[in-house]
Amino acid sequence: MCCCDLINTDRSWKKHLIIAKDARRLDVLCYRIYLSYRLLDGTSRFKELHGIVKDAKAKIETEVGPVDGVSAKMARGIVSRLSVAGDVQKLCSLAIEKAEEWLTTISSANPNCRG
Repeated sequence: MCCCDLINTDRSWKKHLIIAKDARRLDVLCYRIYLSYRLLDGTSRFKELHGIVKDAKAKIETEVGPVDGVSAKMARGIVSRLSVAGDVQKLCSLAIEKAEEWLTTISSANPNCRG
């Protein structure tokens, strides 16, 4: 896999994180965090970012249970009512910032990569 493929992979899960960060509905937040977690799981270049997403996932799961399915708490919940909502949104922002730093570094090192 070349760095251009990694950038495209980055964009996919980064989009999910951007949506999660701005989510108002709990089911949307959980789903997008879960998708980002799955996309990053097992990657070697994105270990730090996967750790951030894993922390966000764990914080949500302490309040609503597993995010890989639909729970009754999640069905019509509002994100702002979670006690960990601010922490999760900060973690999403941190992961997005790290991804953008990495993307900038790779793009400047290899000008043939286009997004």
